[in-house]
Amino acid sequence: LGGFVSHRLHRAFTGSASSSVAVWTASLFPGLCGVCLVWTNLMGWLEHSTLAMMPMGVYFVLLFLWGAVLVPLTMLGAKVEASFFRPMRFPTDTNEVPRNIPPRPSYVRFPHSVVLS
Repeated sequence: LGGFVSHRLHRAFTGSASSSVAVWTASLFPGLCGVCLVWTNLMGWLEHSTLAMMPMGVYFVLLFLWGAVLVPLTMLGAKVEASFFRPMRFPTDTNEVPRNIPPRPSYVRFPHSVVLS
C-alpha cells in the first residue's frame, strides 16, 4: 500500500513515473525506525539495563522481514500503480489573472490571535 500511494502521489504531482520513490518509501521510514531501535538498545546496553535489551536474533528476524516482505511488497505496489492506473487528474483550473487579496483585519494578525485564542 505504501509503494502504491507514494508512487501515485509522486506521479500526480510531478508527472514522471520513477521507481526511486518506491525505494525511498521502502527504506526511509523503516530505516529510521531501525536506527531508533538500535539507538535505544545501545543506550540500554551502556546503562547495563536488562529491560531494554533485545537479543541479536530479533535484529536478524527484523532485517529478514524488511528485505523479504516489506521491500518486495512496496515495489509490487509501485509496479501495480504504474501498470494498471492512469495518472490522477485534478478537477480544477487555475486562473491566469491574479486576483486582489484584501489585507487581513487587525484581529486576525498574529499577536491579537494569540491573545484571543
